[in-house]
Amino acid sequence: MSSIAVPHILRSVVRSTFCAAHQRTRLRRVLALAGLGASVAISAACAGGDVGSVAVVGEKTGVLIWHPVERAESYEVAIIVPTDSVVHALTTADTVAPMPPSFMPVKGTQWTVRALRGARVLAESGRQPIY
Repeated sequence: MSSIAVPHILRSVVRSTFCAAHQRTRLRRVLALAGLGASVAISAACAGGDVGSVAVVGEKTGVLIWHPVERAESYEVAIIVPTDSVVHALTTADTVAPMPPSFMPVKGTQWTVRALRGARVLAESGRQPIY
């Protein structure tokens, strides 16, 4: 796929209207109608449209740790027991989260973290084992 320069004004419209992954075909049609052809690099036009992944460091002595995500303003952390119930959740601006002092994880307990910018999810981890 060759890449061409997308005019700034059209790039703004593309980002705000068509960045969902399931709308890429529609985006190609709009760009073709605008005379830009169907071979535009969609990922360049839709930068930030897909959710990335949070790199997790792990759990150390009752603290959950992950690497920062660029442009993230906050992180949502959830602890999930084997019955798929969230037993603890918190939001933090830091890249560490303490587990509740009274919490005793059982085998199969997991945790997740999502990086947020406002209400938008930038990245998320998969479920990580606590022990």
